[in-house]
Amino acid sequence: MFNLTTAQKNEICTFAYEADKESRGDLVNNIIVNENDYTSNFTSVLRRKINKKSIAGLTATAQLLTANNERALGCDAIIIICDGAKTKIVVFEAKLLRQNQAWDRTQNNNNPNSHFSHQLQRQANYVDKLAIFEMFYCNYAFTCQPNNMQDYVSACVWHSEAATQNNVRPTSPGPWDDSDLSKLLAQHPAKSISDILGDVCDCKKGIPIHLSSFEAISSEFSYLSGPVVFIQRIVS
Repeated sequence: MFNLTTAQKNEICTFAYEADKESRGDLVNNIIVNENDYTSNFTSVLRRKINKKSIAGLTATAQLLTANNERALGCDAIIIICDGAKTKIVVFEAKLLRQNQAWDRTQNNNNPNSHFSHQLQRQANYVDKLAIFEMFYCNYAFTCQPNNMQDYVSACVWHSEAATQNNVRPTSPGPWDDSDLSKLLAQHPAKSISDILGDVCDCKKGIPIHLSSFEAISSEFSYLSGPVVFIQRIVS
């Protein structure tokens, strides 16, 4: 079992929701300018909220992983949750939705296939060890977003849900478009980041591993890269 208290689980989910809501507000107001900026802001705010507001016994640090493995998994950010003895690793790929702008692209000039589809295919190699989801940032004002998205935060789906839709979408093998995403969210209602992390903390998603130090985790999972929020239960 993953050994977090109910209060600790609730704090992780609440602070993550607040961090995402604040980041979306900054995006709408042009304080955040692009996808990488949003990811950096979201992870930084989450870390600060945990360290400033937790009364349930949580602490968080920021790290940066640089993959040293040629099998590197492309992802935008990593959330590591450690209960003191066991750890769960959550990774996500982010896409930024803007009005009248494409959020997926072709692989390159010589490959017209979808870049996002390729990312989903790479992720499939790691679902046995990691909790993987897709996070769609949204620059529409609160409650004015497209149908099936979240009112105040990003729309999240599990990797398996996106991969299933990828196999049946009519625009395949070309890039995803807004209609593909709309069909995905109609089939699999958008989750908030608090829903995602709640499933992880409740052992519905992710596999606990018996590693508890950042150094051991980064060594074992050398294919991960990107900014990390490392959340730990304070053990007295």
